[in-house]
Amino acid sequence: MRSVTVSEKPLPDNIEKPEAFEKTAVQTIIDLVETLRNPVSGCPWDLKQTHQSLRKYLLEESYETLEAIDNLPSQDVFDQCSRDPGTQAEIASAYGHLKEELGDVLLQVLLHSQIAKDNGQFSFETVCAGLAEKMIRRHPHVFSSKAQMSGSSLSADHVAENWAKIKQQEKRAKQNQSTQSPQEIPNSPFRSIMDEIGSAQPGLSQAYAVSKKAVSVGFKWPNFDSLWACVMSEFDEFRLEAEQLHQLENQPDPAQDDAQGLENPKALQKGALQKEKEALKEKLEEEFGDILFATVNLAREFDISPEIALSRATRKFKTRFAEMERAIAEKNMIDQSKEDSQEKQMAAMKQIDFETWDQYWREAKTHTAK
Repeated sequence: MRSVTVSEKPLPDNIEKPEAFEKTAVQTIIDLVETLRNPVSGCPWDLKQTHQSLRKYLLEESYETLEAIDNLPSQDVFDQCSRDPGTQAEIASAYGHLKEELGDVLLQVLLHSQIAKDNGQFSFETVCAGLAEKMIRRHPHVFSSKAQMSGSSLSADHVAENWAKIKQQEKRAKQNQSTQSPQEIPNSPFRSIMDEIGSAQPGLSQAYAVSKKAVSVGFKWPNFDSLWACVMSEFDEFRLEAEQLHQLENQPDPAQDDAQGLENPKALQKGALQKEKEALKEKLEEEFGDILFATVNLAREFDISPEIALSRATRKFKTRFAEMERAIAEKNMIDQSKEDSQEKQMAAMKQIDFETWDQYWREAKTHTAK
């Protein structure tokens, strides 16, 4: 692979080029981030950042990268259309967007690495070195002396299984380095395989990881029908609780006379009713969590990422809703260039009945279908 230098795309003449721009692109961005964090001449915003303050940016950039990936053509479409001049520009634009978003994610890695370096912990170079060592360890079928004999005979499933085994060996080795073995420590705490799953992950991702871990040791439904029955049963349980809560909320509050205070039987009755509602709402939240976890298991059964699937569904809804807004604005002749256009738009939408909304939705689905 050739060395890419930033000089291939020079900075504008009115911007002073740092000395680092004579280096490779990778070393250049490392040096630029270090310059941004320079205590004397760096950027105030970058100097202010910590690992904790950057968490939200890493998450945002990761999701934006996922969106850019979702906007790419499938490999089949790419193979068919990459030679078509009419679609080459569109494909190039989609890949250009992905390149930009990957750069933004890389910037977050560089910033965290530089902060760690400033704190005397590690650097981006040692992050890369550690990653290289790990990839070599976990790909013995490629990098070991026997790779030429065994690598091509392994399936992707076997490789994934070996990866998991090697990962477990690495974790046990780290535990042995940091503490004595459990046999040497009286009353040592029990270690669950679930302890390996980080609690900082988004809820759906964490549930997916927990489900995969449980299945990996044999805790799973015997067939699809039993899994589907479990999912449906969670919806049934939720509906029972929801109907009870709905009945309570539709009950009129006990009428109170002029007498006030806890001694008033009607006041006590009202308080008891409120507590019952709160208890049902808490139970409803629990049952809804069971629905989500069950559907995550359904996603895991078909190797579907629930986090990505939900993000795609949300973007699809936003696109269709925007199409409905456009149609409503056209029908009501709302001039989008006017300052009060959004206010008029919202007022018009609030007057629409369910049947009309349903018709707009059907039309939006047709117009936005890929």
